[in-house]
Order: sequence, then structure tokens, then C-alpha cells
Amino acid sequence: MPSAIYQPGAGAAFTLSAFGDEIDADLDTQLRVMGELRIGFLELRAAWGTNVSDLDDRQVDAIKTACERSAVEVSCIGSPVGKSVITDPPKTDLDRLDRVLRVADALGTDRVRVFSFYPPGGGNGQQDRYLQETISRLERMARRAEDDGIVLLLENEVGVMGDTPERCRSILEAVDSPALRFVWDTANFAVVGVTSATERGWPLLSPYLAHVQIKDFHIADQTVCAAGEGDGQISERGCAMPAIRASWRSNRTWPSRARQVASAAPTACATQHPCCAA
Repeated sequence: MPSAIYQPGAGAAFTLSAFGDEIDADLDTQLRVMGELRIGFLELRAAWGTNVSDLDDRQVDAIKTACERSAVEVSCIGSPVGKSVITDPPKTDLDRLDRVLRVADALGTDRVRVFSFYPPGGGNGQQDRYLQETISRLERMARRAEDDGIVLLLENEVGVMGDTPERCRSILEAVDSPALRFVWDTANFAVVGVTSATERGWPLLSPYLAHVQIKDFHIADQTVCAAGEGDGQISERGCAMPAIRASWRSNRTWPSRARQVASAAPTACATQHPCCAA
């Protein structure tokens, strides 16, 4: 099946993929709709109502077969690793990570999304207190992923330790691993009140960027909106996408199997096509 290609200009092309579970819980329905939209890459977060970290081997085999039949590739695993409270025992997330790494390998992708843990009690304002423990846990995860040839993609998420550009940079810089890169969610910085996120965050985060999730959000009225209509700086008049394209033309630090990805929601992804790299 041909992939949907967005070609913004010389030196860059983006292959769209999708969070299929935002289409339907049923995998066959996900793949059928993606086929109708000519989207050839799936970011796997759930199938048949089961989170990717809870899929058994039989289900993983069925996903592989269904994707092959539909000519769809798995671009990334949308795992829940790190969406836990920082004071919970580390073993829970490490065990979950080990399972997700095996799923990624079985489905032929080397990218797994992770998160940077919630403060206890849902306590925003406590992020700095637990930042060092967050770094320690992610260092351990990155070592495990690197041993398996997998790149972890750290997403800026509302309410976690890495919720602002500065905290995300602190985590990525301290872990300092090629196996931990950054997912820029263009809505989530706006959700936590970061204005002009690209101007504020690009100098800090562009060296780590490997994946962009395209969503948008109005800060003024606290509502989700169509991409390009909010404060995520997605449109050509904003800064995010032109800066991303320029970065991808100059950065050459990605692992050999990795693809640069931009995710859009309800979620499509745009993956830089290897033959188009300048």
C-alpha cells in the first residue's frame, strides 16, 4: 500500500502514520481505515482494547500477520512505560519495559515511547523534587533499550516530571544516552501554559528531537483544536514545522534503523523518508 507522503520542500519528506486505536479498538478496522487514507505506518498503542504492554505472544503474532497482509509497518510502540507514580517500585515499569522491547523487536520497530513519571498525589509543583530519581530510572531504562538496539522516545506529557521544555532538557541532558531521544508533543506544552513553545524550547530540545506529535491546544480557553489553529506553533506562520524540517536536513545523529517521525492526532505520524535526507 502506498504511504501518504507530505513533501514540504527540498531535502525532507514525511511519511504519515497513525495511532490506530484512535480509529477503533479492533485492529482490522484500524488497518482498513488506514488503507483508505493511504497511511502505511502504524504507531501501536493498543489492539482489540488491550494495551500494547499487555499483549500476549499470540496477539503480537496476529498483529504482525495483519500488518503484513495490509502492507502496513509498525513505526513505533506507544507504550505506557513511565506513566506511573515516581514513588512506585521501579520493578513494575522495568518489567513492563522488558515486555514492550520484546514486542517492538517482534514487530520490526526500534522505537518505543516512554514518559517521565508522575509526582505522588498528582502533585504538580513537586517535579523538581523528584527530578533526580526520574533521571536515575530513565538511565536504567535507556541502558536496557540500548542493549536491544531500541531507541526510547521521551514525550512531554501533562503532569509528569518532563512537562516543560526546561525540565525535559534537564532529563535528556543528564541521561545523556543515544537510546533516549525526545518526542515533541505540540499540544502538551501549551496545555501546561507554555507560550511560544518553539522559541523557548527549540534551542533546548532540538539536539534530542526524534519524533513530533502533531496536536494543538488553545491556552486562552483551555480547549483542544485542529492542528494549526492553536498555540502549538504548527502552521507555516508558526515556527515548529519549518524548524523541524531544517533540523532534519542538518542532523545526522539518528540510529541507522531509526526514522524521524512526526505524529499527528487523531493521530497520524510523519516519518522522514530515508531517501529524501539531504
